[in-house]
This record gives sequence, structure tokens and C-alpha cells, in this order.
Amino acid sequence: MSKKETLCIGVILKFKMKILILGGTRFLGKKILNSLLKFDHQIWVISRRKVNIKNINFLNLEREKGIKNLKGIEFDLIIDFIAYKTNDILDIYINLSTKLYIFISTTWITRLWGGKIANEFRPINQNKNKLSPLTQNYLIGKYQCEDKIIKLVNKGFKAKILRLPIIFGQDEHTGRLNFYIERINDNKPIIQIKNKITKIQIGCSENIKTAFIKWLLICAEKQITIWEALPNPGIETKFFITKLAKSMNKKISFIDISKNELLNYLPEYLELEPFWREEELQISNSNIYKFINLPAEDFKNCSFGNKLKLKTSLRLKEINYFAKYQ
Repeated sequence: MSKKETLCIGVILKFKMKILILGGTRFLGKKILNSLLKFDHQIWVISRRKVNIKNINFLNLEREKGIKNLKGIEFDLIIDFIAYKTNDILDIYINLSTKLYIFISTTWITRLWGGKIANEFRPINQNKNKLSPLTQNYLIGKYQCEDKIIKLVNKGFKAKILRLPIIFGQDEHTGRLNFYIERINDNKPIIQIKNKITKIQIGCSENIKTAFIKWLLICAEKQITIWEALPNPGIETKFFITKLAKSMNKKISFIDISKNELLNYLPEYLELEPFWREEELQISNSNIYKFINLPAEDFKNCSFGNKLKLKTSLRLKEINYFAKYQ
């Protein structure tokens, strides 16, 4: 990309643009969409999920059909939350014209080869990863998208990859947060795996949304294809749970049970607990916070509104099982 081209994109990003967002109708994507609307941009959204958002051109269609309907429009920016396979990238490249394409990926992708740094891209080593088939297929799809983008960038395609960490905040919808909200709410001890210190890297949705908007202003001029948005070098799970409880005005206690014991008597816990398999990554030299004037914030700065009152069958089993320790 020439200096003249990057300057042009940087100027356009500060003024009214034609923007296409694929997906992005809930949680972080919706926050980014609403932020862009404040700048009076002309925005198209393709999503299967119906939304009631004013001042957008909304196409309630499958991805492929939506892209075909927009063929011929020249966009200044495309933000893609829902590309999961190589053909999704090719559909954009072949059918649409854009000054900048941004592919939303995940820092988890490094697990496909046992990576240690958040912006690595290496051949997949499926023998080393310990992932469920569902997670592995999802990550392989994202990997194939990244691979195709890198090859197209070498041919002149103006694109950036942004890998996001686990993100929490109000309206979080993955179920990870609810797992611990349920346990905090019932005032019973929370299981942790004995002799295992797990560190997690969680971003705050409001902070990452703000960082993303600021990053848009500078990313085109940087000769970096793969970016990431890790907010911290890793925090212990117990610290996370304690902070989450504090945000809910709750006090909690923990009970340590060995992994082998859980495998024998409560295997469902290891299947559903969202963090015990977490692997800490090093923040890379293309961390977006290093390039913008904004401090990185993690989950403890979020406003949690998800105070659910649940009692799943797994939680009942947990309480009955660890009662013998009390």
C-alpha cells in the first residue's frame, strides 16, 4: 500500500464513509456499530438475526445472498464478524470493492499449533492441541480465512486481521459469564482445580470497542496485517471470580478439588467450566493498545448487569458432592 493510499484511507476514516458490517448485531459488534452511527456514516449490515436499529441499511439475509445484493457498491470500509471459511473471504474479494477490509478473528487461533505469542501465524499441529471437535472446527475455519487474507494482501488486497480475546461486559451472550454468575448468586463455595493456577486474558467490551474505533484511524498506515487486542498479560481465575463477585456485591469462598477426582465424579464440570483449559499468551508487538493513546482495561472495569438466578442440574450435583468437605 502506497503512502498516498494510506493517507487517503486515514482521512476518509475521520469523515463520512460507506461502511459494510457483516454480522455485528449483538454484544461487541453492536457497540461498534452504534459508535460508527454517531459519526453519521452510511452503514449497511448483513445479518440473519433481525435487529431494530435506526439509520442503517439492513439486509436480513444469509451472508452470500447479502453480498450479491450489494455487488457494485464501493465501500470505504468492511468489517467482517462472520467469516468462517475460505469462500467467505473470496466472496468479499471477488464481489465487493473496499478501501479497507477488517476480518475479526480470535487469539484462540494460536492453540492450533501451540503458540505462545498472540500474533503468531504458523502451520497447524492438530496433534498438540486439546480442543473439542466444535472448537477445533471453528478455529480451523478462522485459520483458513487468515491464511487466504495473508495471501491476498501479498497481491495488493487492503486488509487487516484483528484477533480478539475473550470479552466480557453487559449483554455478554456466550454463557461463560453466566457459569460463574450462577455460582456466585447461590452463596455456596465455588470449585477450583487443586494445584492448578490458571491465568486468563479477558477484555472489557466497552474498552475494546473504544480501542477499535481509535485503531481504525491508524491501522491502514501500518505495515502490519495481523493485530491483536489482549488487555493484560494474564490474571488468575480466582482473582477474576472474586472481582466479578465484588461487582455483584457478593462474598464468595472456594473449594479445591483435584482434576482426577472431578473426572471421576463430576466430569460435566470439566466439560462446562469455561477457563480451566486457558493458556496464557504473550502480548505481541502488534497489540492495538500499543498504537493508540488508550490504556488497556480488563474485565474488572466492566459494568456487569447479568445478575441471573439459575440453578442448573450441574450446580446441584456440585453442591451435593462437595458437601462432604464442609
